[in-house]
Amino acid sequence: MLRTVKFCLIVIIFTSFSCNVGKETKILKRTTRVEKDSLGNMVSKIEYANDSIKDGKAYYYYPMTDVIHKEITYKMGKAHGTYKEYYPTGTLKGTLEMLNDFAYGPIKAYYPSGRLEMEGTRNYDMLRGLIKCYFENGMLETLRMFNSSGEPYYTIQYDSSGRVIRDEGHVFHLPFDTRVAKRGEEFSTFIDVAVVPGKRTTIKMGLKGDKLKEIPIKDYRAIFKHTPYNLKDFVVVIQGTMTDENGKVKRDSAELSVFVYGEGK
Repeated sequence: MLRTVKFCLIVIIFTSFSCNVGKETKILKRTTRVEKDSLGNMVSKIEYANDSIKDGKAYYYYPMTDVIHKEITYKMGKAHGTYKEYYPTGTLKGTLEMLNDFAYGPIKAYYPSGRLEMEGTRNYDMLRGLIKCYFENGMLETLRMFNSSGEPYYTIQYDSSGRVIRDEGHVFHLPFDTRVAKRGEEFSTFIDVAVVPGKRTTIKMGLKGDKLKEIPIKDYRAIFKHTPYNLKDFVVVIQGTMTDENGKVKRDSAELSVFVYGEGK
């Protein structure tokens, strides 16, 4: 059975203090507060600006120990920078990048042994693009593609010897069934595209009835642009192919209906 993607192993369990601090706020004073329990064990160590705004490093400890559980970087009250979580042994459990209280950027999780368990990217808290999970022996366990809404749409699963035991999903994900465009203005739309190691993915797009053109894929997306010069609605045709190293081809296709509005005929 396919195990849940291991982003759950880096559960962000921290309370961030977000305050309405304008860009003109001046830091007049910096302090570091250390909290300990009744037995003298560390609870937290946090840097503050102006006595009340978390700004800088914050360390939270496991109960009854002096072992760091979470390390968070704050910028004027918001988590901003590298977030780290540790096992009770002190070994690094995972890292991710924060941007104004959102998980945004690379994310990694590790086994207690220190070996890499998962790597990928978050986009405003949602997983996006290619997520890789590994067995502890270093072999790939799963490859999963996540769309712009944080939903998986393509999966490859391996056994511990590297043999593929599951390969299913879609070459691309179309976020919308219909769109609207304004007459005389450039219209653009994107699709999420599955790009995985060992396979070549190509995307062709164009107006229905016209010859389709191959669209470049960048950051797991393909973008189509068109400017309607009249009020005639149009349909965008999308074709995707994925070819593996043995020449096996997977194909997907879809259509996007676009309704044109504005003045004129």
